[in-house]
Amino acid sequence: GVDSPVMIDAAPDAFTLGAWGPAAMVVGASTTTLNEDDGTLSSTTLEMVFAVGTPTCKDLYYTSRTLTTAWATPVPLGFNRADASEEGPRFSADALTLYFASNRVSGQGLDIHRVTRSTVGGAWSIPPVLVTGPNSAANEKWFAPCTGDRYLVIVGGDIAEGQLNQGPPTPVPTLSAPNANETGTFLTEDCLTTYFASVR
Repeated sequence: GVDSPVMIDAAPDAFTLGAWGPAAMVVGASTTTLNEDDGTLSSTTLEMVFAVGTPTCKDLYYTSRTLTTAWATPVPLGFNRADASEEGPRFSADALTLYFASNRVSGQGLDIHRVTRSTVGGAWSIPPVLVTGPNSAANEKWFAPCTGDRYLVIVGGDIAEGQLNQGPPTPVPTLSAPNANETGTFLTEDCLTTYFASVR
């Protein structure tokens, strides 16, 4: 018989992506009259939640797409409250839990809440549940979950790490520079890489 030819894969770094194209606004999520920020994508990149600022607070909006269609018209999430702010959303890896910060608990600052759903694209549970563990007298925001119920969260401008249902999070000195006010934490699903903003 004839032997099959040996196929040799290219080196991992041989593939090049090319230059970035021009930036384009996400239709419906970019307006000239409102302030949109805090955008976050699901792990499939087919769902987006972002905050829309008003003069007194923020509300969360949701949009989705398919691999072949544009983003749908964003809609406000059903658990937004007119007397509270909802901001800093982050999806769990399976996109069945959405974490966000809100000051909806009377007399407290921003605390981490969560909503869940049984299927991707399904309705979120209402009312949101206050997450046990990360909340304190300080403002908590940008709760970033990863494998094993671990997470990073901004606590009063510093980055802290913890595990759900295991007590309060612990500040991470190597990530939190003095007087730097870290924000916007993202965490990879394997818990090994984090991205955040800092004025350090």
